[in-house]
Amino acid sequence: MSRIYYVTQPGGTPHGPYDLKTLQIMMDKGLLNSQTLYFQAGLSSWQPITKLIPLTNSQGMVYGMPPITPANSRLAYIVIAIFLGTLGIHNFYAGYTSKGVIQLLMTILSCGFLTFIVFIWNVIEICTVKEDANGIPLS
Repeated sequence: MSRIYYVTQPGGTPHGPYDLKTLQIMMDKGLLNSQTLYFQAGLSSWQPITKLIPLTNSQGMVYGMPPITPANSRLAYIVIAIFLGTLGIHNFYAGYTSKGVIQLLMTILSCGFLTFIVFIWNVIEICTVKEDANGIPLS
């Protein structure tokens, strides 16, 4: 028979009962975190959920947290903008997909006639864009 656990956040109301598999699924979905407490029969007080379920999964990623991605390089962004800017590739690199698609379509659908406008747009972006689409500064 599986054990029954109850969970709560500090100062919150208890929820449950849950089995261990359900708690692990909840941890994967980010519904539980390091502040979550659990209780089961036989314990004298509420305990941190981290004593029951480790904060990392089998891949070493912290449960409930998006994977940490390193910052994109500003130098790479500039070089890509210089050589492939009229196709919007530098914006795809920085995560600005919409701007990249617009620049790509402007160049392709105009058969290159709007390339000069996209080029000016790229020069402005080279001078002004300092962070990617997620708000992480380009290093």
